[in-house]
Amino acid sequence: MPRKHQMPPPISGFNALAEQRIREAQAQGMFDDLPGAGAPLNLDDDAMVPEELRAAYRILKKRRLRTSATLRKIKDLEDSVA
Repeated sequence: MPRKHQMPPPISGFNALAEQRIREAQAQGMFDDLPGAGAPLNLDDDAMVPEELRAAYRILKKRRLRTSATLRKIKDLEDSVA
């Protein structure tokens, strides 16, 4: 059964202001010469993942099992470790 596309939640006043300023800075080229611009992102960096969960994350990532149910289980595991 196809999933229905959900609209993102409305942007608050603060978020709208932040988004506007980011777009203005982009238009002015303020992000053009940042260090690492154009370089690929390191998406394998797991420094922010708790050490005891890294192996599980790697297995899930390798097997591409990032379903919402799996992510909920990961969150439950994180909560139980905390």
